[in-house]
Amino acid sequence: GIHAVPSYEFATPIFKLAVAPDGSLLVADAGAGIVELRNGVGSLVAELAGVTDVAPIGRGDMFALRGGGPGLTTGALFRVSRGSTQLIADLYQFEADKNPHPTAVDSNPFEVEVLKGGDVLVAESMGEPDRSPNKVTLLRDADQDGRAEVRNTLLQGVRQPFGMLLQGGQLYVGNTNALVRYPYRAGDTTIT
Repeated sequence: GIHAVPSYEFATPIFKLAVAPDGSLLVADAGAGIVELRNGVGSLVAELAGVTDVAPIGRGDMFALRGGGPGLTTGALFRVSRGSTQLIADLYQFEADKNPHPTAVDSNPFEVEVLKGGDVLVAESMGEPDRSPNKVTLLRDADQDGRAEVRNTLLQGVRQPFGMLLQGGQLYVGNTNALVRYPYRAGDTTIT
């Protein structure tokens, strides 16, 4: 039958699940932060209210996204390492700086995908198709100081991207209306 996980009381909503390299389950609990479930026991790894996605990159290390949305200034990418949380990129500020319509800042990071070499892709999407940012942002820590110096819009005009996967030189993007793929080479900063 169906059973709730009894060992941890989630604050909810739960947005994303991921498997860590050691086999434990990581949960993006937007009400509290990142929860790790190991052998049926849950523990809060990092307090990060508003978290929408988690992407493990090693044992105890992961990237985490905090969502944004209309009227919110919280969209950001973090690195969580053994309980310590570090801001990597303020996606709301990036959107405010680059947006051609500065009165309508609409950053809403939803999913993160870590690429070989350390580049990070962020799908920015909202539940409202006409207001959604509809883009995939590339973040790169060029000087390896733990902060993303390179922030480019990799893809523009996708339809509410909610999932991404890089496989065999192709970037697959799960939109609300279709699964699309684009050629991608390591080092690319835009796809046209």
